[in-house]
Amino acid sequence: MCTVRDLMKTDVVTVRQDLTVRELAQALVDAGISGAPVTDDYGRVVGVVSIRDVVQAASEIESFTLDALDIADDEWFDGPSYVDAETPPGRVPLAVLWPAANALENQRVSNIMNRTRYALKPESTVREMASFLTRFQIHRALVIEDGKLAGIVTPSDVVRAIADGVLRVNPKEEVVKA
Repeated sequence: MCTVRDLMKTDVVTVRQDLTVRELAQALVDAGISGAPVTDDYGRVVGVVSIRDVVQAASEIESFTLDALDIADDEWFDGPSYVDAETPPGRVPLAVLWPAANALENQRVSNIMNRTRYALKPESTVREMASFLTRFQIHRALVIEDGKLAGIVTPSDVVRAIADGVLRVNPKEEVVKA
């Protein structure tokens, strides 16, 4: 039986809660990820933040608009205007992220992060993980072992494992290692 331990990433990118939203956006782009655990000054996980949190926080600012968005002149735009099967990971259009991050100017990650830390144990099955992510409508779960961050797991990790032949799925049985 396949477990979260078999799929999780252990080289987890974290961001500090005192970063500005602009610094957060740059960190996410540099790492090619859409969200990350947030840590305090002592390295403890205090929340999770994502691109969605940035855009949602910006949308609450009355003056924020995407009407005049022109990605061609955006110095921060670092991706193609479309994405296909040949597009390298981490090179997706970021036309909404940068205006949103700019609108928040000097806001800190601590102001926009989600303080709920959705976590699984490494021994959780893939089926349990899928149910957990679906039930809470989240795109990533922290993996906690002995009270510490051991990894992170996303639906993309499951899809990648299936595509790589590491997992095979039989709807009538558990998800198993190939």
